[in-house]
Amino acid sequence: MAQFGEFAAFGDSPRDFLREFFSDSQASGVGADGVPPTAFGLLGAAGAGVFAKMALLRTILIVGLFPVAGWATWSLARRLGCSANASIVAVVAMLAIPLPYNALANGSWSGLTIWAVSPIFLNQFAKALDAGPMDGPATGRPWRSMIGLGVVLWLVSSFVPFAFFLIVAMLLLLVVGSALAGRLSGTGNLLTLGLGAGVVAAVLNLPWLLGLLLDGFTWASIGGTRFGGDIAADELLRFFTGPHGAGIVGWAFPVAAIAALLIGRQWRRVWAVRLATVSVGFWLVALVAEMGVAPFALPRPEVLLAPSAAAIALLVGMAVACFELDLAEARFGWRQVTIGIPAAAALVGTLAWMASAVDGR
Repeated sequence: MAQFGEFAAFGDSPRDFLREFFSDSQASGVGADGVPPTAFGLLGAAGAGVFAKMALLRTILIVGLFPVAGWATWSLARRLGCSANASIVAVVAMLAIPLPYNALANGSWSGLTIWAVSPIFLNQFAKALDAGPMDGPATGRPWRSMIGLGVVLWLVSSFVPFAFFLIVAMLLLLVVGSALAGRLSGTGNLLTLGLGAGVVAAVLNLPWLLGLLLDGFTWASIGGTRFGGDIAADELLRFFTGPHGAGIVGWAFPVAAIAALLIGRQWRRVWAVRLATVSVGFWLVALVAEMGVAPFALPRPEVLLAPSAAAIALLVGMAVACFELDLAEARFGWRQVTIGIPAAAALVGTLAWMASAVDGR
């Protein structure tokens, strides 16, 4: 992997990161002066865990995000009640969507990371809500979910501090989606889980957070310095933020995702509305960022669109679940006719991804 953008070299030894972690100063552009970010300590410990094979660690932290995204998408689809076939389709859509490959092309490790972990957060939020075909709110020991999700948020925010704000936005959009779907049960559990996880992550990141406050907080340490861009609204819908997603093929997955909204019933419709709200909400955030009308800087579009891409992939899998459960029970009509369009779109998008993979792009 070439060294550019956020894909920087890791050096020859984990001691370099540990030295930065325990020093009074740190590399520019990461965290705040005076308090090294947790990322240095985590990278140093991970480097020791792979016996100082820093090039291997760097490769794992980039390439390893793809199997993480696939596994997390599978787990989320199954939790929502999708069959094995529908879950496989969701995984394929997640891995075939253009966003992670544009993140690679643009040197956005932050975008690649948020894309990979978005299904993990959605999975835990689904657990707090009335996940899948369950009749009521999830039960169990919520503190375990709070701690587990808090640890994940701590790890992610150590490298991508803006993740805190993305998770808050995801929570609020799920509540809005639940209201639009007429299914508000479990939203109290959802907000409690999000608050608890945020507290856990903040406590684990306390030294860095205190440093940000004591040394003079600057938004650039969280949201970067990017004001506006030149990516159009339709390009954001296609996740066309780099070399991938151009032309009519780029519309494949957004079009395929519409099927779940068109034909879904019962819990499929509820979750289709929730996921569509998440997807559209983050698209709007990315659009505002590209237009440069936000009063503060925002990260690259790959970061802002990552949850939207995960939601689209799940909607594609949900469309298959709707085809299996809802279309079979319905009389022939417009639902049967319209299912062919998104199915063909998903096939075209997947074939385009496979062609790009064969060409090495």
